[in-house]
Amino acid sequence: MGQCGCNNFQPMAWFEGPDDDLYAVELYPGCEYCGTPAGVVIYRLDPEYTELWELREYPKIEPDLAGICITVMNPETLSKLVSDDLARTDEMASIHAEEVIKDRFYDAVRDSDAEFNAGIREHCK
Repeated sequence: MGQCGCNNFQPMAWFEGPDDDLYAVELYPGCEYCGTPAGVVIYRLDPEYTELWELREYPKIEPDLAGICITVMNPETLSKLVSDDLARTDEMASIHAEEVIKDRFYDAVRDSDAEFNAGIREHCK
């Protein structure tokens, strides 16, 4: 995924698409080393590879016609992570806050895995 080869295939769920292709969904936390941003990764897999990757072992997402929204991170998650650091700020609080958020970003995304998994489970059958 990133330039350094930092991402493994770690699906959290899957759904069916056209032409019998299956799509795997993964939360990618980003990489501090190569600077790749966090995001949701969707892989399209040929039916022959679904057995190899044991994709059907993961929860299946079945969206309705309106689609779905899966929570990646709530503001409270980031707030909890940075609140201790921000409590120690001085008169340069806004500059310090920006640095703290940048420093804690990757931790925040990794910590939001549970929220993302819970969001996926809400839409699985």
